Amino acid sequence: MGSRQGINDYTHWFADDVDMAGDYYGYDGPCPPWNDSIVHHYGFHVYALKLT
Repeated sequence: MGSRQGINDYTHWFADDVDMAGDYYGYDGPCPPWNDSIVHHYGFHVYALKLT
């Protein structure tokens, strides 16, 4: 059984650009509002699972 991912907003954003056209999947990092001048800080937790 294969995995499934949703197409993100970049697929539609780059649709008119021949060099960038294609399907973009998954999470593409933090992105504060384009008009926000406040510095944003992001925290991440990384979890690993040993499968052997």
